[in-house]
Amino acid sequence: MPCSPFHAGTDPTGTTVTCRARILARFVQGRPYIVADVPRTGRLAARNSQAVAQRPPVTEPETETSGGLMKARIAIVAAALSLTAAAWAAPASAAPSAAAGTCNGATCDGLEPNGTTCANDAINASTKTASGRTIILRYSPSCRAAWGKITGAKIGDQIWTSTTHSGFESATVKTGSDTHTRMVDKDRPAVAKVCAFTSTGADIGCTARY
Repeated sequence: MPCSPFHAGTDPTGTTVTCRARILARFVQGRPYIVADVPRTGRLAARNSQAVAQRPPVTEPETETSGGLMKARIAIVAAALSLTAAAWAAPASAAPSAAAGTCNGATCDGLEPNGTTCANDAINASTKTASGRTIILRYSPSCRAAWGKITGAKIGDQIWTSTTHSGFESATVKTGSDTHTRMVDKDRPAVAKVCAFTSTGADIGCTARY
């Protein structure tokens, strides 16, 4: 309806105001904000506090730069890049050669063959079967070393591994039915052989020279 300067009514908040007061109403952030109330008596009454109280608090939207979020993400990315760079910078380790020995010739004297790579390519260079025992001359081409082995033996049996340049190793069967000696240098032109004896010293037999 038409509004006269002295017509009374209510504002959008439900507060009774004069027509002039409604004319002076302002909207702040989409809500009524009464800046003045001019009744017929001429007194002014501010409505600001009530309107401000009705407004919701203004909050800033969370962004990646708020708090420590961005710092944490930067740290994660930096760590990933560091690991990638280290992986590319590290030289590839060469795979060990199956034929590469951990000793060679004279440096193999007295070494346990199973503690080196010499056993990887070892062959049965010579074999002798006697009295139910098998006497074996083992030889590693990569290490240029030899050792003796006996199977089917009895407790107390012995084997000797010797070379033409005075290399010598021996072993005694203490448990089970087999044993082996440590290695001797068999660098050419040296030749080796393996002999076996019973616990009483009786000769069992020897392999051929190799």
